Amino acid sequence: MQKILNCVKSYVKNDEPVVATVTYVYLSRWTREPLNLFLKGESTIGKSYVTKNVIKILGEDKDVWFLGGLSPTAFVHDYGVLKDESGYEINTMDAPSRRQIKIENPDAKPEEVSRLYREELKSWIEKLRNSYYEVDLEGKLLVFLEPPHIETFNKLRPILSHDTWRISYRFTDKTKTGQLRTSHVVIQGWPATIFCTSDEKYLHDLSTRSLTATPSLASEKIKAAATLSSDMSAYGEDLLGPEENEISEIQTLMDKVKVKAPKTVLTPLCHELQGKIKYWGNRVMRDWPHFLTMVKMNALLNFQERSKVYVGDKPRLIANMEDYLTVLTFWQKIEETTITGVSGSTLNVFSRLIKPLGPVTNYAQLAEKSRELYSEPLSSANLRKHVAALCSVGLVDTEPDPEDKRRKIIRVLGESRRLFEIMWDSVVSQFQAVFTAEKLKAWQKQLKQLCDEKGFSLQMFLPETNKPVEDYEVFYQKFLYLKPPLFHIIQKTQNKGEMEKEAENKGEIVEPRNFTQFKSLVRVTGSLYPTEKCAFCGKQPVEWQVTYHDDSWGLLCEECGRKLEKQLQEGGKE
Repeated sequence: MQKILNCVKSYVKNDEPVVATVTYVYLSRWTREPLNLFLKGESTIGKSYVTKNVIKILGEDKDVWFLGGLSPTAFVHDYGVLKDESGYEINTMDAPSRRQIKIENPDAKPEEVSRLYREELKSWIEKLRNSYYEVDLEGKLLVFLEPPHIETFNKLRPILSHDTWRISYRFTDKTKTGQLRTSHVVIQGWPATIFCTSDEKYLHDLSTRSLTATPSLASEKIKAAATLSSDMSAYGEDLLGPEENEISEIQTLMDKVKVKAPKTVLTPLCHELQGKIKYWGNRVMRDWPHFLTMVKMNALLNFQERSKVYVGDKPRLIANMEDYLTVLTFWQKIEETTITGVSGSTLNVFSRLIKPLGPVTNYAQLAEKSRELYSEPLSSANLRKHVAALCSVGLVDTEPDPEDKRRKIIRVLGESRRLFEIMWDSVVSQFQAVFTAEKLKAWQKQLKQLCDEKGFSLQMFLPETNKPVEDYEVFYQKFLYLKPPLFHIIQKTQNKGEMEKEAENKGEIVEPRNFTQFKSLVRVTGSLYPTEKCAFCGKQPVEWQVTYHDDSWGLLCEECGRKLEKQLQEGGKE
């Protein structure tokens, strides 16, 4: 994911959560759990821009459809394939013609040619009468740059909401000669979808079944975007964009995910995270599966580094703790918009404007306060749109002002909602408290029992080997291992510059003299981690494990481990 974020950063600034979410939706089209994403917010905040640039990096193949306000007829003619009643494609160029009959029957008399033509034409008309247009959406990504035509949306809705895998309907169309005819259409398959605009009321119900995100509205993002525009104008986009080999590497990975990766992903210990859910409204039945699907997509993105389990002869990928934590990092930014189904700007109005004014306020007070809070004050029309959206999700309500019936007062009914009860500043240690080797063993035991009951064999494989796992302790360590972020390795101190200079002279690792951030340093069996690199210098193989006070840990090579051991000993003597 970090490589994708780094590449997209050349075009999109300060919108990592949206970039990551679009990436997960892009990947989900190849699974049985495709995601729908609604990007909500005012125009000009970059909903379409972010989407198009992420897809440009990931790869815009023939199965990515950018759609506008297509009518049902245009949608079918642009993307449908005409098939006969047996399911074979019909080539309209095969329509009977007198000329072709003459070529095939050079000795036939005109009367015979006419007779053969009438017979073939009758069969052709009958074939067309029993034909249908098939629109196959499986494996597709539909990007709606404009609101879909309401009739088109109504036709697609059972598919987009995953109510049914296959639907059929009929519509009236015109032939080339202008005559009316009834056409039969079959739409099948669940696509992944991204709606870059969702202002139309008829889209609201589907948006409540989907992920919802809003590109950042922060002033830092706006300034960064303006600077990017200036840079591209001054130096040229081709000089500022990502390297071609970086894009090629990402798109090659996407091809591998599509072709080689197991599309079924298991999420061990998800019950433990379920215990952190604090909001148990009806939305949980939709949002919790959406979160788990994002975890699966993160594992799919890293499938070459994930363990697999074979149930019988069918491989299944195993998501690990890193997948959970990575998704949580982005989820916390789209959590409230997804649960409520309203835009981030509307929630901002609720939290910054409406709530501070008290349990009851009115539009005049809101308009006056908005002039203090926002660089662009909100008009009455915009305020009413925000309030209407908040009313639809039960955060506020409006009622006549008892002092002046011509006015409305706004009453706060509740709080914005979050799915999880997690302390984000200590999320790693919270996970490690519930994601333990003992609980992973219990999950494995339950999986084995279920396989035995169904008569399936069960074998586990580590990512770097083609042999079944015999020592399950290795599997447990792989599941729980987290690559330590940089802030765990280098502690910021006031004398950082002096340390770096001193370390450069002595050839030592750049580490602070205060080693209290380390809990322990121990040797490990390097063969258990053949693909891991030293957290300090990036070399292989690894032979040491350093553990921090929040129980996260990193792996070190022999040289760095010995140097750190020496420095720890010297630090302990001082």
